[in-house]
Amino acid sequence: MKLIRRYHFWRALGSRIVPSLGSIWRLVAKRLYRYPKKKAQKATLPYTLLMFSDDRHLEMLTESLWSLASTWKALPNLCIVGDRGSTERVFRKTLSWWPQAWTYIAYEQIEKEFINDSQDLLVQFGRHHIFGRKFAAILYSARTVPTFYADSDVLWYNQPRFIEAINLQESRLLLSIDPHPGYYEPMIDQSAQDLMQPPYACAGLLFISGWPWPEVELEKWVERAINLPPHSFAEQTIFAWLARRYGGYIPDSEIGAFWDDWYFILPRTFEPKWSTRHYFGPVRHHFHRDALLLRWGIFRRRG
Repeated sequence: MKLIRRYHFWRALGSRIVPSLGSIWRLVAKRLYRYPKKKAQKATLPYTLLMFSDDRHLEMLTESLWSLASTWKALPNLCIVGDRGSTERVFRKTLSWWPQAWTYIAYEQIEKEFINDSQDLLVQFGRHHIFGRKFAAILYSARTVPTFYADSDVLWYNQPRFIEAINLQESRLLLSIDPHPGYYEPMIDQSAQDLMQPPYACAGLLFISGWPWPEVELEKWVERAINLPPHSFAEQTIFAWLARRYGGYIPDSEIGAFWDDWYFILPRTFEPKWSTRHYFGPVRHHFHRDALLLRWGIFRRRG
């Protein structure tokens, strides 16, 4: 037993088995997922839920939205930005079950409007990396409407409560919290070293209304990103800086963002305290497992 404890036997075993089980959960889920038309909700929330995708990667986005429609008491105004080259018809067909009218925006439209507004750096950032286009889509939406952005790899267990306390008429930026610093470190100079101290920010779930920062700060950080090789953490680094100086953070009690169960076969709890979980990085393989448990009523937030 001492030898087993010393070498973390169960963790080692789980690290080999669990990711493979994730593939099995996905195959089972694809056979079992059904999306019958949802009944229209009585209430619509006064903010937009924004998602960004292309029409080749709709599997997780669709299930994420299904979990939201199944657990929220009222629905936000849904807006989906289709990445460059996407087709609205594919999104409309895939999400035909969504119970309300929703908005589709082609990324090309966003780029055109930023060109017209002389936001050339945002256009360049979008052409530099796909997450630059996600960044532009979020800022585009936030200029006109309070926006709750979510990546596709999230599942919802309840309607988030923190937004209820926000004055939606004020400019605001709130980022979710990451357990580790996921930044593009060459962008971080001496004046921004505090980014390497907690709380660390994640741009996979964020709330934004307006642009609550000096435009010169935005330009400075976007220019840093486009003057370096493309990197998937560049936009998160920019958002982290803006939140650290001009915004804040979503309460971590609302969002499950952790990695330490990546080798667990089953969830650590079937009654999570958070409203949503972000299945990023090492725990992506748990997404379809928990989606099925949620559909079966086994995995849910109570109250």
